[in-house]
Amino acid sequence: MDSFIEKIVQKKKTATDRLMAFGIVAASFIVAFAAMMILTQYIAQFAFLLAIGAIYLGFRLQSRTNVEYEYLVTNSSIDIDKIISQRKRVRIFSADCKEFEALGRVKSKNYGPHITNGAETIFAGTVMDSESLYFVTLSYKGKKTVMYFEPDRRMLDSFRRFIPSKMLRD
Repeated sequence: MDSFIEKIVQKKKTATDRLMAFGIVAASFIVAFAAMMILTQYIAQFAFLLAIGAIYLGFRLQSRTNVEYEYLVTNSSIDIDKIISQRKRVRIFSADCKEFEALGRVKSKNYGPHITNGAETIFAGTVMDSESLYFVTLSYKGKKTVMYFEPDRRMLDSFRRFIPSKMLRD
């Protein structure tokens, strides 16, 4: 019997994300204002188009801070896509759960510096402080990797069928 589980989580905006979005919008308006002030003397139509283009580019760049992650679990494989502004989808992780070395909750006694030492990280959750954040350690693309995500109970049950010994207890 095949199983297919899908879940979408939205990354929470941090203060850095909000500051970057504000900076992008402010910079686009400054460029638009400068274009109107400087170039209006020479070519008014070109200055207006440049100002509109700067505001549009600022809006597009600012909207890139809206990020969601989609988890797809099919039998023993998991695929994680990063969805940017509900327009662009990028696959950031794809593996079979049988390749996992360990899977456990971040807020447990099993998680510590020995897990992340020298490892590359893939973050696909809402925020690092989340109670439902899990970690996976594995060799991914030839490198020691720690992947963070927020699976639901159905996903954990699906993994438990294939890798019961690699799931760490709290």
